[in-house]
Amino acid sequence: MHADLSRATFRPERHYSAVLAQQGRVQLDADLNEQTAIQLHQARTLAADLIGRHGGPAGACGFRIEYVGGKHDIDTLYIHGGRYYVDGILCDADRPAPGVPVPDEDTEEQPPAGTDAHWDYWNQPDGFRDPERPGDRLPSPARSPFLVYLQVWERAVSAAEDPALREVALGAALPDTAVRTKVVWQVLPLPLAALDIEDAQPSPGAVREAFEKWARTQAAPSARLAARGERPEHADDDPCLVRPDARYRGPENQLYRVEIHAGGEAADATFKWSRENGSAVFPVDELDGTWVRLATLGLDSKLGLEVGDHVELTDTAYASRLEALPLLRVEEL
Repeated sequence: MHADLSRATFRPERHYSAVLAQQGRVQLDADLNEQTAIQLHQARTLAADLIGRHGGPAGACGFRIEYVGGKHDIDTLYIHGGRYYVDGILCDADRPAPGVPVPDEDTEEQPPAGTDAHWDYWNQPDGFRDPERPGDRLPSPARSPFLVYLQVWERAVSAAEDPALREVALGAALPDTAVRTKVVWQVLPLPLAALDIEDAQPSPGAVREAFEKWARTQAAPSARLAARGERPEHADDDPCLVRPDARYRGPENQLYRVEIHAGGEAADATFKWSRENGSAVFPVDELDGTWVRLATLGLDSKLGLEVGDHVELTDTAYASRLEALPLLRVEEL
């Protein structure tokens, strides 16, 4: 969750039911965010308890999958509309009827859903599959039988990605305010070969059991962070003294983020880290070779760009595909 947060305080194991504000106290973003997290946790837990790990409403169950082999075109899947729940998270696959324009921001009118409106594998809203990339194409059912699964997670959306989030009343500088979270869903293929099924003609029950095992493996944490604080010399003599190499330069309450950039063995894997939880972003207005025109150079000198900084050029497709691109270096401003 890339956002300028002071800290994340929600812990489900503490079983808190609400956050109560007190008069005359400082209001913190962490308190408000924890209240949102508590309510969201309660709603999703209730949905998962009633529905199960996955399911949809009768008569409006979404994500009915239809395989369409391409005789003169590339193979695809039809993803039919409706609602579906995964671990209590609502996934909406409804799509406006073809040819219906998106309503203006100031209107409450919603575009009508078509009776036969559906997404397909190549244009699903958060899939960003590319027919030119062999790894994105659907396997041939005759050569490599496969199943289709629904991948769901949440990501943050800032005003840099959705300018409609900015409050124009705040002035020409248009500072950002709160960010939003968005449920991202993707319909993806999984060859049966990846499930370690030895039977050439497996039963549906065997496939389901093998998939459940694969899904648990994918969801299980695969890494841990080990960190250590260094105690300054003569700390007992002056406990308030902070060493210069500790690089503590301000009173800001900062949420540090450590992120694996490219995985692998210890000698090859790389990581990146941020004092602002990766929230320092610069909207791109134009690309021209190695030159980039930005909408802003940052809010202040602390969060601005400088020559020698490393940056990561990203967009919605990059974030949705969860791919790592090379970090770039700022050579000139």
